[in-house]
Amino acid sequence: MAPHALFFQALVNRFDKDKKEELLKVLPEEVRAQLAEADSTSSNWAALLPTSPEWLFHLHYSWLIDPLKQLPKPLILLAATALSEESRERLKELNLLPTEIKQKVTLAESSRNAFASNLLHQIFPDKNIVPKEWLPHTPLDPLLACSKGELVLLADLLAMFDLSEEIRTLVDKKMISAIARELTPSQQKYLKVCLHQKSKVVVNPLNAKELYKESKKFKNILHARGLKRLAQALSGLPFDFCWHIAHTLDIGRGKIVLEHYEKEAIPLATQVMQLQTAQIVQLIKGKAKL
Repeated sequence: MAPHALFFQALVNRFDKDKKEELLKVLPEEVRAQLAEADSTSSNWAALLPTSPEWLFHLHYSWLIDPLKQLPKPLILLAATALSEESRERLKELNLLPTEIKQKVTLAESSRNAFASNLLHQIFPDKNIVPKEWLPHTPLDPLLACSKGELVLLADLLAMFDLSEEIRTLVDKKMISAIARELTPSQQKYLKVCLHQKSKVVVNPLNAKELYKESKKFKNILHARGLKRLAQALSGLPFDFCWHIAHTLDIGRGKIVLEHYEKEAIPLATQVMQLQTAQIVQLIKGKAKL
């Protein structure tokens, strides 16, 4: 949706219900269609500005490493003031910021933060992403409130659906126990849930009976399978929604999600993956029990 249409939506949403309906009646049909597409009740126009720091709140610092390298060091220091303390510490570890910042910034704090946010916005490759609160509603809205750690756990548990497909074919109990020992307690617990559910989607064989012998490789492939399932669940939803989820993750995981995301929902798979994802998010947030 065009940025100017979102600003107009913010204005419209400031009217009470009756006045809003009167205003909509006199608008051109094309404009009404754009407002209906936005499907947002937000009136926070400030979040749409490049000077707003809101787009940085959940952005993982790893996505900023390459853009920051484009700037001279004094501007990197200034741009970093818009980031969280945790992000700045990670950038120090990568030698993008000095361990001790002695330089004093003379701008007023509000002006400095606005300038820093705008600076980061200018060097960031994705400039027209819709803010979270302006996204249209989807069945996976709870994902937007998940932290990076919760999304990582989500992928770990989604992978258990892939693993359960193969566990069902194994008869060697010692091998099954050996595979289970490679899993976290949460994965072990959720694997039992998956084994009691009927398979609804055909997946490529995992070859767990061989993979588990290489512990690190096995865990990495499992996690990638979970990220792929997450991408399939996001397929068909607005790209901006997927963008926010991918950029809450670190750049390595996020790129896997973006790589497997499809503009259109994947027949059979997307609906199943969305239900699985919603179920696990409920568990992670403590709103459901195994």
